[in-house]
Amino acid sequence: MERSLAHFNPDHESVRKLFGATTDNEVPKMPKRSVSNNYGKTGQLPLMSDWEGERSDGGFRAQRVSGLSEYQVLNGCLGEVRAQDEGELWLLCDAQTRLSERIALAESTRRRP
Repeated sequence: MERSLAHFNPDHESVRKLFGATTDNEVPKMPKRSVSNNYGKTGQLPLMSDWEGERSDGGFRAQRVSGLSEYQVLNGCLGEVRAQDEGELWLLCDAQTRLSERIALAESTRRRP
């Protein structure tokens, strides 16, 4: 069965299992993210607005639409992620988006010489 991001449900039982939760109330709530309008274009996957995804070599890959600062790259942000299925790809993109937001915040608080 092929999984689609259009059907990804953060309240699904498999997500509760991922977090070891027995009820929906124990699953960490994630803010809603905007979704790309690339759905339906050849080779494009519906991801968050700051990522473009595609099928590649037996899996999936996504690249950031916008670049990263040198500080973000030095502190672990990636410009591309690869996954075996679309659900995993969405989670990786979400994690990298959140990380880059936090790293950008850290960068903004640095004292300039």
